[in-house]
Amino acid sequence: MRLRTIMVVTKDMNNPRVHNHELKLQRAAAHLTMLDEKIDDWLDGAYHYFSELDPQSGKKDIRVKVLNPPPAAVRLLIGDCLHNFRSALDNLAYELAVEHQRGPLPDRYFETSEFPIFKHPMKPKDRRKKIGCIHPRAQVIIRKLQPYQHCVKYWLDPLWQLHQLNNVDKHRLSNVIEFATVAGAYFPDSPTRPPDLQV
Repeated sequence: MRLRTIMVVTKDMNNPRVHNHELKLQRAAAHLTMLDEKIDDWLDGAYHYFSELDPQSGKKDIRVKVLNPPPAAVRLLIGDCLHNFRSALDNLAYELAVEHQRGPLPDRYFETSEFPIFKHPMKPKDRRKKIGCIHPRAQVIIRKLQPYQHCVKYWLDPLWQLHQLNNVDKHRLSNVIEFATVAGAYFPDSPTRPPDLQV
């Protein structure tokens, strides 16, 4: 009971209007800023490119060589950012429930309250367990946001991607990506491309 009361009343003491989910979003934004800085630092000298002549085709090949792998701090910041975004959703669901109930939640909802992210339509039992204490209109909005409502495929939905990436970060070793392109294009018939250049 004491922990529940602390969670209900815990807010930024200087500004009681700031909600926990807003603080989590602010923290995620701070991690994103730090992540951008780390990536910029890493990219400065992380690779170089060079061209060489392909003796068989007579065309130039442009090759990129990665000199330094991404630093571990990048992986940690990505994980922290994912965690804060996902936690912001769970905090929002909890705060909506507390607001609708006008006080502490019953034990069964206190234990299971969270922002649901489902690839299949929610079963009534799951809906009640996760968002049953939230105002019915808010429940409708949350159901409309679910990945299974995505117009193409659930795995393309940003909520599903956040859910999956956060789970991978919590339960698996981080994947190390050596290099990723920011953008690329290939126009084989472009009149401005030098005829001896092959990318």
